Amino acid sequence: MRQEVAVQEHLRLRLQTRQEDPGQTVLTPADLPADRLAVVVVDLWTQHYCKGATDWPALMIPGWNQFLDAGRALGIQVVFASAGDDLKRWEGKPQRNGITSLPHVPLPSSNGFLADHGMFGPWPSGCMCPIKRRDPATGQPIIDCRRQDLMQNQDPRILVRNGDLFIAAGHYHPPDLPSAIASWGQPAQQELWNLCQARGITHLLYIGDATNMCVICREFGMIQMRRLGLISILVRDLTNAMTYHGYDPDKDELNPELTPAYGTCKAVEYVERVIGPSIDSQDLLTPASAIAGSGVRRRNNRLPLGEFSGGKVSTFVEPVAVPEYQYASDAAYEAFDDLKYGVRLHWGLYTLLEMDASWKLLCMSNRQRQDYQQLYRQFNPRHFDADAWMRFFADNGMRMFAMTTKHHDGFSLYDTKTRVKQRVNWMAPAGPSIEDCDLAYSVMDSPCKRDIIKELCDAARRKNIAIDLYYSHPDWYDADFRSYGYAPMLTTEGEQLFIPGEWQRIPEFQRAATKDEPAQVLGPNHTPQQRARMLKRHRDQLKELLTNYGPIQMVCLDLWMAGDLWPYMRQTMIQLRHIQPDVMFRARGIGNYGDYFTNEGFIPEHRQDTNMPSFVTYSLAWGSAYDPVAEHYHDAKWLLDALIDTVAKGGNLMVCIGPDRDGLFHPKAIKALEEVGAWLRVNGEAIYTTRARDGSLWKEGNEVRFTRAKDRRYVYAICLKWPGQQLILSTVRPRDGSTIRMLGSDSPLPWRNIDGGVAIDLPAALQGPHEGPGAYAWAFKIEVGDDANEC
Repeated sequence: MRQEVAVQEHLRLRLQTRQEDPGQTVLTPADLPADRLAVVVVDLWTQHYCKGATDWPALMIPGWNQFLDAGRALGIQVVFASAGDDLKRWEGKPQRNGITSLPHVPLPSSNGFLADHGMFGPWPSGCMCPIKRRDPATGQPIIDCRRQDLMQNQDPRILVRNGDLFIAAGHYHPPDLPSAIASWGQPAQQELWNLCQARGITHLLYIGDATNMCVICREFGMIQMRRLGLISILVRDLTNAMTYHGYDPDKDELNPELTPAYGTCKAVEYVERVIGPSIDSQDLLTPASAIAGSGVRRRNNRLPLGEFSGGKVSTFVEPVAVPEYQYASDAAYEAFDDLKYGVRLHWGLYTLLEMDASWKLLCMSNRQRQDYQQLYRQFNPRHFDADAWMRFFADNGMRMFAMTTKHHDGFSLYDTKTRVKQRVNWMAPAGPSIEDCDLAYSVMDSPCKRDIIKELCDAARRKNIAIDLYYSHPDWYDADFRSYGYAPMLTTEGEQLFIPGEWQRIPEFQRAATKDEPAQVLGPNHTPQQRARMLKRHRDQLKELLTNYGPIQMVCLDLWMAGDLWPYMRQTMIQLRHIQPDVMFRARGIGNYGDYFTNEGFIPEHRQDTNMPSFVTYSLAWGSAYDPVAEHYHDAKWLLDALIDTVAKGGNLMVCIGPDRDGLFHPKAIKALEEVGAWLRVNGEAIYTTRARDGSLWKEGNEVRFTRAKDRRYVYAICLKWPGQQLILSTVRPRDGSTIRMLGSDSPLPWRNIDGGVAIDLPAALQGPHEGPGAYAWAFKIEVGDDANEC
């Protein structure tokens, strides 16, 4: 019945709990035999009354499947808590018989009582954590949010293997009972108890949907199993609370500034404080990936809940990639996570007008659009020097650069051999119309006639700087692309071709430039020939970038196309993988097929609920491209705080700047980057190649951020404000007899263990005025030797 596997003798789980007061995170390593563990999979519906119970799981399925395969590879039992028709499908099969054939072991009396937590009850009862779903119009709690027709099967995309088992989840009841309610509290609780007793299972790892209901308080949930004396553990990055509308449980009100993931974070905190510990899925993924032939990847390739670009394509991009698609290797992911700091460059025709990239094309008059399309005749950056750029970046601590090869306006900064065959004549006598043309619309058509991208790639390799080539899926110059996204010219068929909800958003981006011209210009619908030509040019350009410019570490895809093109786009991605298997693709337009994602213009409040790597992209001035106004630029302190905060949460940071029309950077940008570079020359050890600490241990208070060495031997405490005469840390315990130093100083610092942490004395020699770049933040290197000493 159970699949034969090579059982891992012991696994190290890092159990995270929280103290009630002052809410301090506590991390406790635990070594457990794999055969003492079971994964309980709860409520993974694709069909349900509530769309919340179907939409969130669709986003999390890749992570769930990988985690389950990791558990199986390690010899951990997988148990599905299944209901309704889904359970009937398993009647008579080994997965179900393995449960029903177990001997009956009477349930013990209640154990581990939790105040105010009944056995179970309808939402919202006193036994729930304080997370509610609210109607955005009224602010009132709702149960069946976004109601839809009821269907009763669990999501078939959740992979079930031979050795898995199914317990009754309470909804499937014998014919002699009048309803499912009459059987609640017995089948699932009894069946899971019998399994644990028969197998010697003592710890249950919970993954699933609706933290505030199914995982916590159902008869097979965390509370009930704790009552029976079992250890219930939440896998915190593989669950959610379905908080659609920015609900703030601390204030019991809606807050539009809060992401849906915020509610999940608060629910996890509640579980850790009141019910039981949590772990990160990495605790299983890492050891399972090391087993030869397991097929388990350390990365889950799941966009975080609420990541907006994944939501754009979720209606047509399958959450589990097709088997023939391969992601970049673990080595490529590790190299990506090592980078930590780089620069993102926006440069193109819009720079000649000192615009922030090409979005303003949507709001231009016809005359302005026609003039814009002719700007390529003026593009001639007389001071552009690729080697000087890369020397400056390398000297100031940047480990990667991203560059626009083609923004939405369609102008290519490289020697593309593809040709644009039709464009819009915005000043045609009868109004804007499509005309024939034949040009690359690239830098080679301009007076510059230099392959900007080739020069930059060659110069970057000479300085060992990683390369990220930005590429826009849409093209606003090539009229063949007009039906598939925001563009100056649209089509009537676009309303059906756009991804759901996007057609209605056009007025947000496309407004009339003059009172005599309409906000939207509608052209003729696509012909089959135009559509085929568009797709071929799109694929050919991406192939050029991965074929003609040497090894490329990343491709930064942007925007998206439409659902009817996805089969072609999927095949494009498969072909690109064959050209450069280790290139990391940004997820824009391809969803979970991506290798990394970006948080544009913001740093997430917490660590994100995925181990898919990320970049934060932050503009140093008011926009991404060149900004001529000195007062618009942030200073080095702002940038350094952003870098430290991002890295502490496990991400990388790209600072966004742009050169001017001649290829020179603004003096304010140069000054800020040089000062951050000076800080990194002293403190870079606390940034580069580091990793985030487990769970919520990335910070203490508002002024301290942490990173750790990859081998876990050292923790770095980075103070955003000078701590004074003593630094007290509550979540770090140094190795006995070890030395603590402040980076930039050779003198060891006196320290002593105190109740709940460590006190580090900062002698008089380190006091006094703190000026210059080194004064922005201070990093302390603490040897812990083993992750058990972090807590």
